Amino acid sequence: MHRTAFCFLASVAALACCSGAASHRIRSEARAQKRLAPEIGRIAAGESGAPRRDGGGTTAGKVPFERSDTLFFCDRSRLDSVTGFRDYCRVFVDGNRSSANYDRLRRAASLDTESNRRDFEELAAALNARFPGRIRRFDLRGCPEVWQRLVSVAGEYYLDGLNRYPVRITDSLLVEQMQDGPWPSLLETFEEPEPGHYRFRVRTLHDETRRFDLYLADSPRPIALLVEHGDAAERYRLLAAGEASPHFDLPVWESAKMPSGNEIPYDAVDFEALMTGKQRK
Repeated sequence: MHRTAFCFLASVAALACCSGAASHRIRSEARAQKRLAPEIGRIAAGESGAPRRDGGGTTAGKVPFERSDTLFFCDRSRLDSVTGFRDYCRVFVDGNRSSANYDRLRRAASLDTESNRRDFEELAAALNARFPGRIRRFDLRGCPEVWQRLVSVAGEYYLDGLNRYPVRITDSLLVEQMQDGPWPSLLETFEEPEPGHYRFRVRTLHDETRRFDLYLADSPRPIALLVEHGDAAERYRLLAAGEASPHFDLPVWESAKMPSGNEIPYDAVDFEALMTGKQRK
């Protein structure tokens, strides 16, 4: 078993008997997620778009564009003449798998950091206290454990540089990493209706039932589509297997303010086609 998965399960079992002390730390789960691959048309220069920076002002440029052998999705800058505040946003592609940017992505995805490990142990203890004796073990039938988020820009898949937190599937838990920690949910069912298609149901810390389908794309790269079935609508997440998949480059965001996520032209992904293996390979 993968070492991280073993740590998950060992933590759950060890903390079942002493979980009451941690139950007071149950926190509200952050459910606000950046919308995946919104359909954005040509972006307006100087407002929400990706103009090319030129001196102290901005001018519209082709998106994406290259500068000094680096691919940019956004490079804008604007100086407020009244306050003197310079607002800027740069998004460029890092293809160096040993760079500091990739290292930060790996650290965000790792449960070996002190804060992530501590948060997971507390939340796992609270989960055991809420559902004592409910842990089950399932055969994952080759389903990868760690999944990193992907986006599609200008016809290519990239690791998601804004939402760097992974999804983990162990033989007993679904663990969704968020800004406030790794949140575990109990696996209640897990099956493989057909090769490359996994279906499972989980019970959350807040006693909610959530249902998922995971479709592996027909591609030499480890791309998958995670579909969560909600009451009102389905939620789609484009994923790649691995904590920092070597198959994909990483867009790096540098900005003066918190990005909203619509600064670059994400592609509108045909999720139905991706589920049936007809999306681009």
